[in-house]
Amino acid sequence: MPFRAPGSDVLGPRPPFQPQQAITAAANNSNVFNPSALHAALQASSATQQSPGTSEWFFDTGATSHMSSSLGNVLPSSLHPSSSVITVGNGARMPATHRALSIIPTATSPLHLTDVLISPSLIKNLISVRRLTRDNAVSIKFDPSGFSIKDLRTRAEMLRSPSAFWAEALATVTCLINRRPCRATGMATPYALLLGTPPDYNELRVIGCRCFPNTIATAPHKLAA
Repeated sequence: MPFRAPGSDVLGPRPPFQPQQAITAAANNSNVFNPSALHAALQASSATQQSPGTSEWFFDTGATSHMSSSLGNVLPSSLHPSSSVITVGNGARMPATHRALSIIPTATSPLHLTDVLISPSLIKNLISVRRLTRDNAVSIKFDPSGFSIKDLRTRAEMLRSPSAFWAEALATVTCLINRRPCRATGMATPYALLLGTPPDYNELRVIGCRCFPNTIATAPHKLAA
């Protein structure tokens, strides 16, 4: 995905407004940061997220099993009823209705996803990095441009996928930093100091997963397989 340069505004482009996800944080009439408005905006945006495309898969270094929300992502002949329960990072539990197999095609040989848990309550289809590497004898390397999957025996690259959203992530970080309070300026935000008006938190949206597994006990950092 080509990099999109920021607009002429020094704070970067203004995020697009989505009426169907409008939230009700009250506007702040002063230049002082209002933590209540920010908290309300983040809470409301989390509740209004929509499910991703059912065919999209996401790597998760903390997941112990592959998980999907749709039966369309697995081989129909491999479906079996399941009584398993999925526990997410905040302690919530959701039932898995089936177990199944799935295949990801590559340039050399397919990658097999074994024991995929099916739960309609999921909003992301997750690939367990640990299960994928163990079941297929492959390695996964993350780098600034994306990731690559290599055969452990031949070291041949089987799959390469660049990251498509680094530009969006950078723009999001810039937007948030300029709307956060600064102790050096008496808790005023850079946005307010520059433009003379308080920032509007009504357009903030939560990006990424709603579940963040704690992997401190098994891995030194999030990208450690």
